[in-house]
Amino acid sequence: MGPHPVIAAYAGGASASAVRLAAALATALERPLAAGSVAEALDDLAREEDATLIVAGADEDGRVTRSLLARGSCPVAVARTGHAVPRVLREIAVAYDGSPAADRAVTAAMHVAARHGGRVTVLAAGGPGTDAGADAADGDAAERAAASIAEVVPSAVLRPRGDDPAAALVGVAGAFDLLVCGSRGRGPLTARVLGSVSERLVTRSPCPVLVVPARATHHASGPLGLTTAAAAG
Repeated sequence: MGPHPVIAAYAGGASASAVRLAAALATALERPLAAGSVAEALDDLAREEDATLIVAGADEDGRVTRSLLARGSCPVAVARTGHAVPRVLREIAVAYDGSPAADRAVTAAMHVAARHGGRVTVLAAGGPGTDAGADAADGDAAERAAASIAEVVPSAVLRPRGDDPAAALVGVAGAFDLLVCGSRGRGPLTARVLGSVSERLVTRSPCPVLVVPARATHHASGPLGLTTAAAAG
């Protein structure tokens, strides 16, 4: 195993979807954990092992996922039971709104696509109630992101329709093998008061979701091109 393992943990038993996703993203260190302490144990283990990614599965009520996203120690990938996860992730989507967190998500998406010989589709993700000018700005930002990605792997741009960005992204996610997004919030209060688009994606998306925390930084040796949990602490 390399110096930056993926932590693959399964609340209540191994999810076949999560096992396949962990294998597709990087060599995994499997650690079945008790459901009552999964999030805390995973966070501690990720720091101890200098992990670059946590892959979680079989968390049907979402408690573990919400806690992991709130902690934000390192990127978290979620494959729910029933998700179809191919061995090769050829179609990668990344939600993009021009924010620093979205830029980090682009980095992760490019690394996954490069490993699998895949393509990255940039999803222009505007906020609710945005006007035509804001929509155009979001589209321009997405085009610039796609142009940058195209220097590494093939890219495209898609503009999901709808006033609710999470619902719009979920509506198109079924066409992809993996959806990558950034997470701006940190801590349970932020998630509770503002509502987290990333949290809604991992509980509703028809494909696996990779969430990149806002405090992730570039780390060339990791499989996602981002910092490890230990470096983020």
